[in-house]
Order: sequence, then structure tokens, then C-alpha cells
Amino acid sequence: MKKILAVDDDQFTLDLIRLVFEEESDLSAFDTAQEALNYFEHNHFDVIITDIVMPVMNGVELVKKIRERNNEVPIVVISGAEEGIINQIKKLNVQKILTKPLSPDVLKSEVSVFLT
Repeated sequence: MKKILAVDDDQFTLDLIRLVFEEESDLSAFDTAQEALNYFEHNHFDVIITDIVMPVMNGVELVKKIRERNNEVPIVVISGAEEGIINQIKKLNVQKILTKPLSPDVLKSEVSVFLT
């Protein structure tokens, strides 16, 4: 079973990710980037799904820290963030950038390519 790490401070988005992937993958979901990073440091994942705009540690910082530890794991970014932040994230070796609001079908099709 493929392992997914998901992080978003928005409960609705986390619930959507759970709905789409929980039955067919080993999903670990967190509402803070720091909790997700702590868990990431001790576990292997096949794909990471993260929001960008979050309190305390944002998604840009999270992606940078993940890339310091692992440059291979696919990262899918979901965000309603402004263009400047999106441009920052494009430089960090992420595989996909999806914009909110997300539809379950788009989420599944965009992330599933990393789970085969």
C-alpha cells in the first residue's frame, strides 16, 4: 500500500484528501507543517501533499526542509496563494501545483500518477 503524507490547516481540505485516498493508501494527515515534518523525519512516503499558506511554518518552509532531507519524494502543492508565493514554490522541485478549491476528481488524477 502506498504511503501519503498530507498537511493542510484547513480541515475541509484534509477531509477531502481523506475521502479520496484513505481507502486505497496509507494516509497520514496533519494540520500543521511542524507535525508533518516531525512525522516525515521518521517515515518513508511515496508522495507528499501540502498546502502553502499555513500558520507558524508555511508550505514553502516545509518543502525546503523536506528537500534538505529527501530530494526524490514527489510533492504536490495545493494552494489558493498569490502568484509570488507560487513562483517561490516552483523553484523547489515540486511535481504538481494544484489550486484551491479542489475537486475530488482532479485531486485523485493528479496525485494518483505518483502512486502507481
